[in-house]
Parts: sequence; structure tokens; C-alpha cells
Amino acid sequence: MLILKRFGTDEAAVNGGNTVEYLRSHAEALDLAGEIDDWRAELIQCGLDHLTDTLSDPSN
Repeated sequence: MLILKRFGTDEAAVNGGNTVEYLRSHAEALDLAGEIDDWRAELIQCGLDHLTDTLSDPSN
């Protein structure tokens, strides 16, 4: 229950089973490969945008 420490919750007073069940019922599964592909594409586009802005601005 390390995550509870980060939220400042008294982890000893929390029912671990209830916590896990809550997280399972309130979270959705991710398509990790798809998320990574999206992140990579956004990062590449951001880099290209930055390079284009830098090259077109003579003050940089």
C-alpha cells in the first residue's frame, strides 16, 4: 500500500482488499503499446515543431 503513503493516508487503517477492489472498479485497462506509440508520435511532432519554430525565428 505504498501509494497510500504518498497520499498521506494511514495505510495501517486501510483495508487492502477494499482498496484494490476500488482501484480495479474505477480504473480502465490501457493498451500500453498504443499509448507508447501515441506518446512517441506526439514527442516527435513536438520536436519537429520546436525545430521549425527555431529555424524560422532569426533571433534564436
